Amino acid sequence: MPDMAQYLWGILLPDTHPVYESQPMRFVRRDKEAKTYAALEGEGNALHTVDWREILTLSTHRIARLILKAIDLQNRMGFHAQKYWQWRFVQDKAIRDGVRYLSRFRKIYTNRLHGMILGLLLSREVCAFDNSYGKLSSYRESWLSGMDDLNWEPEK
Repeated sequence: MPDMAQYLWGILLPDTHPVYESQPMRFVRRDKEAKTYAALEGEGNALHTVDWREILTLSTHRIARLILKAIDLQNRMGFHAQKYWQWRFVQDKAIRDGVRYLSRFRKIYTNRLHGMILGLLLSREVCAFDNSYGKLSSYRESWLSGMDDLNWEPEK
């Protein structure tokens, strides 16, 4: 199945502010799934580099922490009803934060699946790199072959 984010095609639109960053940006993992690619380094260290923590606004971080604490408290009290509705607000806010942030850039280098999908949804040029276990290449081969705005950087 495709990632649920892909179902936003045609619904999710770039932020209304014009693209104003002339440099591309890097939206890259900094965790155990990350890999290093020469092409990322080749653009120079002057590129703006972020991960989700830098993209999400402070209010999104705070709301997420509060909701996670509330869910934990409910679990400890024995209330095990589905709590997806509580997380949906954070999910929607995180998507808005990502759209607002990535809309600023014409080109996005990424090794994050949702960075690749979100960049394409926003009609940005995306240069994708695989993570440590091949998630992006598998997804690209299954669901995104033939995308004009997706450039693939194979491991060297």
